[in-house]
Amino acid sequence: MKSFLTTCVLFSLLLLIGCNDSKEKTPEQNPSAVVKNLPMKDLLELAKRDFRVYKRDVETKEGSVGVEDYFTGDFNADGREDIVVYYDIEPTDGGNAMMAQGLVLYENTGQKVKFIMDYEPNYLFDFVRMNNSKIYINQVDYGPNDARCCPSIHTLMELTLTGDQITETEADLFK
Repeated sequence: MKSFLTTCVLFSLLLLIGCNDSKEKTPEQNPSAVVKNLPMKDLLELAKRDFRVYKRDVETKEGSVGVEDYFTGDFNADGREDIVVYYDIEPTDGGNAMMAQGLVLYENTGQKVKFIMDYEPNYLFDFVRMNNSKIYINQVDYGPNDARCCPSIHTLMELTLTGDQITETEADLFK
């Protein structure tokens, strides 16, 4: 009887040891595992690093990125703060002209930033804000008697990201 109990105890121990899988499972293998999102300051650093590489594609011998501003807000309605980079291209040989402007959109996936698109409208604009899954910009145009320094026509535009396209509409100021 004693040997039977000893055998049963040993068999149970071997069974338990064999069932103990000591390998760590990835979140994909273990959906109940909690994956912590990176803090926004780390995501901003990732976006800055990616934009440094991206700048090389938009800069030329005649123009380079002058202004580079980073804004956060949820532009795709997923509940996470995304990142928008506003930039302009200025002449490399001096002066105060602006050759181009654009927005680069980065989606926050929680663990990294994902380049979504570069948006370059064919007009001057100022970044205003992100709110309720929309990006707002101030379109700036010249009136018939405006000096080169001072465009007088300002139109608030609402940008909505749908898939990989941006829809641009004049914003309703009373929403």
